[in-house]
Amino acid sequence: MWSLDEWTPVRNDHSTGKERYGLDPKGTRADGMNGPTRKQTRSVAGYDAPVNKKEAFNLELTTPRKLKMLLPWWREEGFGLFVLEVATKYCAEIAAHRHGCCVLQCCVANIVALQRDRLVDEISRNALQLSQDSFGNYVVQYIIVQNVPAGKLQFRMHYVKLATQKFSSHVVEKCLKHYPESRAEIVCELTSVPNFEYRLKDPFGNYVIQTALCKTKFVLEVATKYCAEIAAHRHGCCVLQCCVANIVALQRDRLVDEISRNALQLSQDSFGNYVVQYIIVQNVPAGKLQFRMHYVKLATQKFSSHVVEKCLKHYPESRAEIVCELTSVPNFEYRLKDPFGNYVIQTALCKTKGCVHAKLVEQVSRYGILKSNPYCMKILSKGVLKK
Repeated sequence: MWSLDEWTPVRNDHSTGKERYGLDPKGTRADGMNGPTRKQTRSVAGYDAPVNKKEAFNLELTTPRKLKMLLPWWREEGFGLFVLEVATKYCAEIAAHRHGCCVLQCCVANIVALQRDRLVDEISRNALQLSQDSFGNYVVQYIIVQNVPAGKLQFRMHYVKLATQKFSSHVVEKCLKHYPESRAEIVCELTSVPNFEYRLKDPFGNYVIQTALCKTKFVLEVATKYCAEIAAHRHGCCVLQCCVANIVALQRDRLVDEISRNALQLSQDSFGNYVVQYIIVQNVPAGKLQFRMHYVKLATQKFSSHVVEKCLKHYPESRAEIVCELTSVPNFEYRLKDPFGNYVIQTALCKTKGCVHAKLVEQVSRYGILKSNPYCMKILSKGVLKK
């Protein structure tokens, strides 16, 4: 273990609230505390710093913004060897420290050859543990970016566990981006476990899946099979949109067909409606969505009303059909007063033209008495009706 008696970081709890390591011009400490005289200090990188290098190293664990003042000393008086010895010996403890993780990254960046290899090997040996730490994961991500061989990290058979944890999921994403030779292995591990669909809906695992989708094409079968269930999930809806965006040709058509088959149900879901809106924007044919004879119901619901608006904006050929359905039902005034339906009517007024627009304006104008209703104000305003 790290000896706290020997390596306890120094704190500066000065009454002035400022970090001050030197003296004032008169040679006394400004805060009234005991400290070294001016002759015992030296200026490095623009700072007054203690001569005691070991004390300085400990100090920097709690003062990362002054870490750079150590760098000019690394080739002086064997100080670089001292830093390496401490960093290597207490690698796991330092990496899991809020500022110690910065020290280790700085060590990897500035030491060379055999010294660097020793430190990287020690970090790699503890990589599995550090990947799950709130600060240690940054050190592991850094050595991955520095092209440390994937085999050193010893993540094999642990990718599923790492992918579903808050901090380690970032490490798996880095592996997918920087280790092309390991992508097949990672994907195989993620997809070979039972209930893979839960990885798609996991709050952290879904980001790993999205990264994998950008680098490999593997999730189609699961996404297609559990389409409705995944689309109705908070994180799963993002994964499905990512699937549609990244897969091509026949594979994409299979997935889109499955989404379209469940479009009526998904449109009324708090998360599924985003997937349906996305495929509408991607110019999926309107006939696939099977909304005919359901537009009135969809227009008066919180989530599906957005889908009907998207149809009006992106399917010019369907506008007449949608307007005909909305105006042909009894009690049309209820659509005008509806807290969600009124937005659909506004969009229809803005997007329709010719006889379809004229028919809608005529129908709306009959209910001028509703102008005082808060939901009817914009619809019945002269500006919108003129458009």
